[in-house]
Amino acid sequence: MNFKMPFLTLLLLSTLVSCGSKSSNKSLADSTQTFQESSELKEAIANQYVLCGVEGLNCPDFSAKLVYWGQESETEYYLGVCSGTLYNGKYIITNSHCIPKNIKVAGADCSKSMKALFPKNVNSIEESARCSRVIQVFDEDGSYPDLAVIELDRTVNRMSVQVAPASFVDNATVHAFVMDPSKSDRSLGVIRHKTCTLSTDNAYTLSTKATSSSAILYGSNCNVISGNSGTGLLNSKAELIGAVFAKIERQTLEDFFIKAKIKYSTFNYMGVAQNISCLRDILSNAGVSCNMAAPTKDDLSDYIKRVMNQSGFSVSDRSQIEYKIGPGFKLELAKVARVESSSTLDSFETNWIKSFISGTTASKLEHISQELLSR
Repeated sequence: MNFKMPFLTLLLLSTLVSCGSKSSNKSLADSTQTFQESSELKEAIANQYVLCGVEGLNCPDFSAKLVYWGQESETEYYLGVCSGTLYNGKYIITNSHCIPKNIKVAGADCSKSMKALFPKNVNSIEESARCSRVIQVFDEDGSYPDLAVIELDRTVNRMSVQVAPASFVDNATVHAFVMDPSKSDRSLGVIRHKTCTLSTDNAYTLSTKATSSSAILYGSNCNVISGNSGTGLLNSKAELIGAVFAKIERQTLEDFFIKAKIKYSTFNYMGVAQNISCLRDILSNAGVSCNMAAPTKDDLSDYIKRVMNQSGFSVSDRSQIEYKIGPGFKLELAKVARVESSSTLDSFETNWIKSFISGTTASKLEHISQELLSR
């Protein structure tokens, strides 16, 4: 490794807030630009660049800025940016929503739609490579993960990431070298290091398995923003275990909890990651092996039982247990002499099922997420 570290995110509500670039909000904080002329788009593509923002240029060689573009209509062109991770010298692992719609199919030619930029690092020069073809890409209907793999038009002479599948562990510290778009220079992206905590056992994912489809990311330095989509998530050995695909709008979430009468504590910055193990064979189309399932009432009940058991409570304690949703969407329990009806564990389960689970299928999760989280 060229970098130094102390080494050393329900099926989550499908899209939540995609942290890539395509969005209806064209504010300066957004990572998408729109143009009226093709010449303006070409100039913007040519001017894109990326820098290492880690002290001593200690960014990993495999962290990349991914640029993609296309024509939205007869009079509008767009350019978006995401993050990506170099694999096996010639491939980029990123998110499905970072692939333009007109080439969102395995085998598609992406040479005129995407490119990868790599910053100058302590032992590497600044360089770029065009996309050659799409290897894997999935639908964004809530039944599939937000993952994609593209092939570059040449082998890049940089250190690639090593993959450690099935490695989501609850409460583990993980690392992300994200590409943060500059707010002052729309052409610039800066690679920065963010430290996060995984939450796989919570009221959203409802699973403690290392192969959990998604995990919440939270931590004091884990502020996922637009442009971070596709960022590689690294374990303590700097191995790839997942990819960031969404950010969580804290205020919108808290407003929803208040409306749904669900108690909560103040949330840290949070995002959502996809488990890379779903891809299995990264260099070929995984197809249906990445199908995902929606959460059920039974899943929630099992989760509540696990939390009660871990907290030392029995089933008979249920009416005396006060709850709240804490960082990482974990259910936090406390036994008290008396609780109000709106604060009981029974009320939590009823409201949570009503708000998130009842009648939900994977294809409906995206609609529900629109009520919960703003794009």
